[in-house]
Amino acid sequence: MFEISTFSIIYDLHSLSFMMSGLKKKILALSKTKDCEELAAWIKAVSAHMYYVASSTPNGDGDMMKAKWKMLPLHMQNIHRDASNTLHPKCGHGRLNRRRRNKLWLTPGK
Repeated sequence: MFEISTFSIIYDLHSLSFMMSGLKKKILALSKTKDCEELAAWIKAVSAHMYYVASSTPNGDGDMMKAKWKMLPLHMQNIHRDASNTLHPKCGHGRLNRRRRNKLWLTPGK
């Protein structure tokens, strides 16, 4: 028999997986429109970021999760700090290796 906490974790992971699947489909559809083709290369990273937001905030703090999620569009533009984001002012990754990058940074307003 499952304990409540184990069931909650399984349910939450299932919900996260369902949300990631829906988000992937939306980004893929958007990437097929004019001037948005570059988004296709970011699908895996967006999905990974959603998992990062959930898994790195085990207490479920909604404000912190929102602050982490808001860093994603900036990160996709090669901006890794946001002074206006007081809860999560910079990306959680270390220095990025240019040789390992396989996608282009997005241009704001494009």
